[in-house]
Amino acid sequence: MECCQTDINMDEVGLDLNGKNVIYIGGFGGIGLNTCIQLVQKGVANLMILDRVWNESAFNEINAVDTKHVCQFMAFDVTCGLEETRAVFTRIVEKFGHIDVLVNGAGIADERDFDLIIATNFTATINATLVAYDLMDKSKGGKGGVVLNIASVAALTPFPSLPIYSATKGGILNFTRAL
Repeated sequence: MECCQTDINMDEVGLDLNGKNVIYIGGFGGIGLNTCIQLVQKGVANLMILDRVWNESAFNEINAVDTKHVCQFMAFDVTCGLEETRAVFTRIVEKFGHIDVLVNGAGIADERDFDLIIATNFTATINATLVAYDLMDKSKGGKGGVVLNIASVAALTPFPSLPIYSATKGGILNFTRAL
């Protein structure tokens, strides 16, 4: 079974994104691509897309929206672990000066490898969120910021054909609520 894919409407998020520095993890997928286009339309200053594989077509589509804003790409395996995530985010802070928004959008629904689905959908979201919180922490020199964790309707209404996927998305929802 394929999961339903629904676009995110950034107007409904209610953030002023003009001039913000954004990291989007998983930005070349369907939801990610459409959301990255909206981020550029909303006037972000810098958009760093972290994804497993380079996608020239998607990158060009995002950049075609507004060439005044900087869209960049770094290859990133979300399953790399906490310290590698910290190293990548630190490089981005060195490049941009600070991070205003992190969007955790990476996700898979292939139930054949449950370790990979848990690492990608759940553990990676926790790692990226904790690192972003640390780098955004005003008491540590950060400027504050926002973390958006993308879950799924499966977090609220589990999909019987995708029990592990549903569990990871439910975990993301509860982790985010607990912050």
